[in-house]
Amino acid sequence: MKALSRPLRRPRRSPAQNASPATPQEPRKPEVETRDTPAVFKVRVNLVLVRVVVRDAQGKVVENLHQEDFALFDGRKPQVVSFFNVETPVARAMPVTTAANANVEPDLGSASGVLPAIPQRFVSILYDDVHISMEDAVTARDATTRLFGALAATDRVGIYTTSGQNTLEFTSDHESLKHALNGIIPRSMFGHVSGVADCPDISYYQADLIENRNDQQAMAVATAETVDCAFNGDQSKTAQASAIAQSAAARALSSGDEESEYAYRHIEDAMRRLAGMPGQRVMVFVSPGFILSQLFTEVSGIIDRATRANIVIDTIDVRGLYTPDVGGDIANPPRGSFRVAGPKTMYRTTAQFAQSEVLDQFAAGTGGTTFTTETIWTKACARRWPRPRFRTCLVLPRKI
Repeated sequence: MKALSRPLRRPRRSPAQNASPATPQEPRKPEVETRDTPAVFKVRVNLVLVRVVVRDAQGKVVENLHQEDFALFDGRKPQVVSFFNVETPVARAMPVTTAANANVEPDLGSASGVLPAIPQRFVSILYDDVHISMEDAVTARDATTRLFGALAATDRVGIYTTSGQNTLEFTSDHESLKHALNGIIPRSMFGHVSGVADCPDISYYQADLIENRNDQQAMAVATAETVDCAFNGDQSKTAQASAIAQSAAARALSSGDEESEYAYRHIEDAMRRLAGMPGQRVMVFVSPGFILSQLFTEVSGIIDRATRANIVIDTIDVRGLYTPDVGGDIANPPRGSFRVAGPKTMYRTTAQFAQSEVLDQFAAGTGGTTFTTETIWTKACARRWPRPRFRTCLVLPRKI
């Protein structure tokens, strides 16, 4: 009996088994490729905008001017005025829009529907608290408080100090400004103890004469003072006294230069903040002044930065109108014998006049003004700072 044989069936393979061996897939490319490329902006300007405020001899703004009243020159060559316009605060104002009247045309002629434009004048008041005295600080605070009443709504005021310990950024809040003024006090880096005199007592001015100018008379005065205060007038100790006086002069000069350098650095810092602001920039430097010594390049550098940033520096001698302080400070009266009394008085009075030189240079180099009293400064600022009612805009073509 034969066995029946059945044909063997091949097992079915799944589609996945029939597929060829998987190959690694390439990553899909993004639909949009981004890459950083430097942007290049090209602007071709052939018009120059010139804003002018015309005042008469009394300082009042002249109104009702026309294009024919102006003549512009560039390199002594007459230029053609292409456009002429008169700007007023109302024309530059920003209308108020609220949710209730968003679809209503604002009324520019109504004072209640107008907000001041963006701040257009920034005033940086810089107090030299490194060199200032307490009585001068009180007077300066009172004068600045009166100044706030002359500021316009578009003015912003910042308060800074040469010590860097009291700073208020630009604001229009009078209460914040008055609060910051209370922090204006003397912050000398090398405080002098009242009633205690050094031996010898060499000022910054006398030290500058000895160290930088090799003034033999100033050195002889310092030596004689050292003989009197350290050796009770024993002339045989002149050599030792000369060495002590030379060392004291070097210390006094180093301390004075360090204070001046510290003040210069914070002047530059306040100027850097002011330079970044739009509109008109004014810096008011309130200081009794200080000796220039050999730091002439610091002064010229500050003037150059102010000129490039269109910053006008007004300076005020916080000492006010004063007579030469012949007798010195009552808390620290001059000491020494009659041999040094005369020269020391001369150095003291000469230094008082020399202190104002740095104030004069800051003002003259930037187009500002030096004021000698707080009252005159306050009145002058109230007269020159109010925003003019009219400003003329001239636009002339310029070849590129």
